[in-house]
Amino acid sequence: MAKTVTLRDAVHGDIRLTAEEASLVDTPEFQRLRGIRQLGAAFLVYPTAAHSRFEHSLGVCHLMARLVEAVNSHSESDQRLSPEEARVLRLAALVHDVTHVPFGHTFEDERRLFPRHDEGPRAAHFLLGPGSELASRLAATGVADQVAALLLPQGEPTDGYLGDFTSGALGADLLDYIKRDLLFTGFRQDFDERIFQSYMLRGGRVALNLTKRGILRDDALSEVMNLLRLRYQLTERVYFHHAKVSAGAMVSKAVECASGLREEDLLGLTDYELLHELRTTFGTTVSRRMVEGLLSRRLYKRAYLISYTSAATRGIQEMLVSEYHQSAVRRAETEAALERAAGLPEGAVLIYCPSLRMSFKEASVPVSLPGHPLIALNASEAVHPARLELYALQERYRQLWRFTVLLSPEHLDRQPALAAACAERFGTPSDLMVGSA
Repeated sequence: MAKTVTLRDAVHGDIRLTAEEASLVDTPEFQRLRGIRQLGAAFLVYPTAAHSRFEHSLGVCHLMARLVEAVNSHSESDQRLSPEEARVLRLAALVHDVTHVPFGHTFEDERRLFPRHDEGPRAAHFLLGPGSELASRLAATGVADQVAALLLPQGEPTDGYLGDFTSGALGADLLDYIKRDLLFTGFRQDFDERIFQSYMLRGGRVALNLTKRGILRDDALSEVMNLLRLRYQLTERVYFHHAKVSAGAMVSKAVECASGLREEDLLGLTDYELLHELRTTFGTTVSRRMVEGLLSRRLYKRAYLISYTSAATRGIQEMLVSEYHQSAVRRAETEAALERAAGLPEGAVLIYCPSLRMSFKEASVPVSLPGHPLIALNASEAVHPARLELYALQERYRQLWRFTVLLSPEHLDRQPALAAACAERFGTPSDLMVGSA
């Protein structure tokens, strides 16, 4: 029998991979993940946030094994996972991020330049395509189709509950990146790993058991709420930090203005390789300026802002999202119009608009509560002591939505003119105080 491979991880300690799993790690497609940061441009805000999707993928595989063990320990015998199901889940966890390109979430979710990493021909190329060494070795396992079905939306898992392990509200992916992102951004909080004792299979779903002998387990509920608070904190202080937003908009604009760059050109690149290509092979005046600003941390500053409350009160949030999140063409046209109105050169203005999907999906984790064998934690009929805090947390999450217009740091003297042009264009004054960035 082939020996396991042991790797030392800063978050989980020793991570053990089977020989089969190690063979997937030792492919060019998987090794490329060493050069793709988990948090994109967040290292410009938190200097130690340079951890990669490579180590995150190892961590998700490790936690998947722990989840499988926990579920099998706390579920009825007829609902336990088989060794073959556990094997498929570990392989899916290991390769779940291999389809990512540099700064992927910025390009896919925030700026809508490319399809999501788990959609389209890119995902099929990495996991099933003839030109991928990873796909070849995955095929040799005999379960490539089952793994792909868990990771590609167009596939259908053999058993619905298996998808809960990989992409569920509190699946292995989330559990690893919360621990990892907290550690490498310097926050000292963590969740108690006793939460694993609550995982179970029930009603065809992976759920958390918050009851014991018919009464609520307050300690288990408290730990779930702690996990949700940590998820919110990372969203507020890291994922939507205004400087990270600015850096993401800059690298996205560099890609939008690059000459001849296609999605397939990104598939073999790491973060710094992409930045190099944006200054050389695909470079234009604007793309070079954006990359040079990123590398020297001359980030664009906020010049105009519409808060969630203002947008909701005026009934313009859906319009802003439709025009400036979903349409890169409309966004670029408006950026150019604002530049002309404020007397600014090309590339001096960037628009950032989050999607409407500021959904706190982790709050909908299925749980067992007294009187409810299985119910979403945030369901209106889910009565528990933390429900008011949960609703408040969900509202705070929605309030993180902000429509922002950013200005080149070389032209901050034109901020009043740009803010006035924005107020006329969008029909509402800025919520940003004059002179603040």
